[in-house]
Amino acid sequence: MIFNQRAVYALALWSVLTSAEVVTGDSLHHKQAVVADEKHYTRLRPSTIVVNAEASIPRPADIANLEISISASGPDRDNVTAQAHSDMEYVKNLLKKLTDQVGKWTTSAVSVREAGMGMFRGCGNPFSHGNVDTKEYCANGHISVPFKQLDMLPQFSKNITNATKLTIDWIDWQLSDATKAAAKSELRLQAMDKLMEAATEYAHLFDLELDTFLKFSEKRFSYDVESAGIFRFGFGDYALSGSEEEEWQPPRMKLDMEVQGAFRVKDD
Repeated sequence: MIFNQRAVYALALWSVLTSAEVVTGDSLHHKQAVVADEKHYTRLRPSTIVVNAEASIPRPADIANLEISISASGPDRDNVTAQAHSDMEYVKNLLKKLTDQVGKWTTSAVSVREAGMGMFRGCGNPFSHGNVDTKEYCANGHISVPFKQLDMLPQFSKNITNATKLTIDWIDWQLSDATKAAAKSELRLQAMDKLMEAATEYAHLFDLELDTFLKFSEKRFSYDVESAGIFRFGFGDYALSGSEEEEWQPPRMKLDMEVQGAFRVKDD
């Protein structure tokens, strides 16, 4: 623990003045000065040491939150609407067969709009080369799916992209509650070891001796993706390099914890 600099200077000045007084006084004055000096030191001497420490560990992601985009377009509004609903039902039926592999999934309502004309015509690319005078309708919908069995992701992707005009627009990689709980336990142990090392180092630096561990508190716990290339936009159009199986490998997550500990210092 770092002493207050002004207090140290004041103590040094006081000691010099006291010493000068002792030289001219008798032995009783000398004893009183020594006792007073020790009292000043005791007030500056810390009774506790408070230290912070950080720990981190890697873990592979074990949940993939998928955002699936459903789209259909054409000159006939009814046909476009029917196609979008058909694709939506196809994916929903696939998910109903994967009860143990996925979590609770949600769907949006299918929306249909008339595409713009002229320069901004078309449902997808606004600069499409279609007939500028042809009316076009666009239907869109979304399905959000938390995937728990990640080894089935490549096959699931093939099933929906081969049979429908769907794309997996986004994957948000996460950790399950069980994985986070286990990682927290390990992080606490690592952080506790670092707290002890830091407190012991401070105590040795200022010629102190630790007595009792008083308090442990978690200041922060967080995790984020450590690997690069983790998000996929429009998987069918913007696939990453390598085989499809490699691209579906879960990235490594980095878990961090910051803690604080307080230690009582032994009295002399």
